[in-house]
Amino acid sequence: MDIKNVDLFFSENPNPMWIYDPSDLSIQEVNQSAVELYGYSHSEMCSMTIDQLRPASEVETLKKHLGNDKKPEFNNAGLWRHQKKNGDDLFVRVLTSPVSYEGNNYKLVVVQDVTSKIDYQQKYEMLFENSLDGIMLTAPNGDILQANKAACNILGMTEQEITRKGREGIVAKDEKLEKALEQRSETGKFSGELTYVHKS
Repeated sequence: MDIKNVDLFFSENPNPMWIYDPSDLSIQEVNQSAVELYGYSHSEMCSMTIDQLRPASEVETLKKHLGNDKKPEFNNAGLWRHQKKNGDDLFVRVLTSPVSYEGNNYKLVVVQDVTSKIDYQQKYEMLFENSLDGIMLTAPNGDILQANKAACNILGMTEQEITRKGREGIVAKDEKLEKALEQRSETGKFSGELTYVHKS
């Protein structure tokens, strides 16, 4: 697609849009709908790279996706978690297409804000599966019900191995664990460090 008049092109489409350079991820142009959705000014967005529109935990996933995205045509990139200037999460469906703009080959991005349409379960599943942090769903008795891919990679185990072992098999029985269990018993929650045991 060759965009000769970007202002006209952007004004005819009410969806948030921007054009970026795949070589360095810099945003070249952005429409008013995107400015309003993300909360940045036009000049702020045009001085950013597309990875800065993501939470820090999503950047590595984005870069892997871009590294594998060799499609030269229109692409439905799926559902992504973005972040507004004020730190609020956005869940958006991303559509991309190669464009020629000002004599250069760029990519056009169109996003559809679906934050209000996603229920809690979908948000949970998306964050659980795509997080680079290890996440486990556990029970008070030490059973582990679920472990995400990051937790499996960190511990060198499959999800089945982690759930089979439970807390007894993956958390070192030391003073930190004793304090954690005591704190949770008193307050119903725990935040702090634990020592985990890798498969090796």
